[in-house]
Amino acid sequence: MATSDEVRRENSAEAFEWRALVTRHRLGVAVLAGIVATHIATVTGFWFHGIGLPDLDWPRFNGYLLFRAALGDDPAVVLAVSDTTRLVLGWIVHMFTGVVFAVGYMIAIHPNLPWRNTTLGNLGKALVWGAVLATLSALWWSPELFPEFQLGFFSNNLGLKGVLGIYLWHAIWALHLGLIYNPLPRGEAATPAATEPLATTARQPAPA
Repeated sequence: MATSDEVRRENSAEAFEWRALVTRHRLGVAVLAGIVATHIATVTGFWFHGIGLPDLDWPRFNGYLLFRAALGDDPAVVLAVSDTTRLVLGWIVHMFTGVVFAVGYMIAIHPNLPWRNTTLGNLGKALVWGAVLATLSALWWSPELFPEFQLGFFSNNLGLKGVLGIYLWHAIWALHLGLIYNPLPRGEAATPAATEPLATTARQPAPA
């Protein structure tokens, strides 16, 4: 039976292998991280009422915007479109947007934030990016793109809980982005061979 030290070494080796893969395939992993982070945050946004916050249905918001551009500014006309149609098309656009923000983070944001690429450093970078996006959402995206709902400055007509929900949603998105897109620090070997000493040590049989 493996000892606790052996289990820890196994986990360290596997974590290093994943981070080495991220370092070698940054774009592909950023796309994957964007898909996973957007999906989990979106589904979680439907559960916010369970903690006393208003639900955030970004797919339907995006679907509303799509059809408003085609049908005009009358909410009744836009809302007359099938809810399923607005949801599905809005979810596609919403998912694509989340992936684009993840790739943009990989290209322009992550390399320019000052913290070293440790696991905590990468997580901190992602949470900062999530906070920036949340601020843009509350300050500009929601009130400016939905003027007919009169959300007010910084979406304050949603109330404190509504604004907190926006920040919580983006924090969930950023948390998953940072956990998945977790490259190694510069200068560390990013090859599977670098994990072999750990893996070999972990798999050595116990003395008879």
